[in-house]
Amino acid sequence: GVPAGDRAGVRAGAARRRGEEKKLSQAARGNTAAGLARPVAPPPLPPPPSPRAPCAPAGQRCTATRRFIVLGDNRAAFEDAFAATVASLKMGPPEHPSTQIGPVISMESRARLCDAVADAVKRGARTVVAGGDADQPGDGCWFKPAVLACDDPYAPIVREESFGPVAVIQTARDIESAIGLLNA
Repeated sequence: GVPAGDRAGVRAGAARRRGEEKKLSQAARGNTAAGLARPVAPPPLPPPPSPRAPCAPAGQRCTATRRFIVLGDNRAAFEDAFAATVASLKMGPPEHPSTQIGPVISMESRARLCDAVADAVKRGARTVVAGGDADQPGDGCWFKPAVLACDDPYAPIVREESFGPVAVIQTARDIESAIGLLNA
């Protein structure tokens, strides 16, 4: 979990940001990084600031933000904006200048990601953006980014590092609930 001193920092940081237009904080628990977004305007919300985080470089970075905790009742608007941005990302060869998502490292990694997403849905996660195997020209282990909604803080998709372009959106009613999700 987040050490007590860090929890106070998360609370203080959230308090300092009250009144600002952009409301995203980042925190880490164990091996998963999370972004905390709270509503600041009535829907439609602007696109979230970090939907590319779980996708660059193909999510294969241990510090990639992969959980997004939304405060308040604007989850649907956040999901729509997040999904639209993720769906617009261009897959392709890493050497191509317009590529935003390259292949994952191996066929085993791609299979593990497919299994993790399928297991999460089987356990109750809701699909926001269906990811999975993707056909791309040339060589590569292609995996389209997946976005899931899962409020179970103990679900494997939440607790275990996917090491691939898989994002999880969670909802918290207030900052204390969000800290609880981070510390679960």
